[in-house]
Amino acid sequence: MVLDVEWGNLYDIAVDDLGIQPSEFWQMCPQEFWRLYDKRIEKNRMLENPGRLTEKERESLLETLDNYKKKHGCSK
Repeated sequence: MVLDVEWGNLYDIAVDDLGIQPSEFWQMCPQEFWRLYDKRIEKNRMLENPGRLTEKERESLLETLDNYKKKHGCSK
């Protein structure tokens, strides 16, 4: 499968947002770029919402709590 990639957009993200030197960007393989990008997204999420759960984490915690209540006969 061949993908049409907007290299200019990726370049802007890498250099402007991730602080990668232009020459380093052009030497990177796509996996390196996406790994750095994903790490930045996760870091930003943690900084913007410190201590907050994602929706998936919240649902999992509520399910665990419900299972505990059922197992131990708690009414609330």
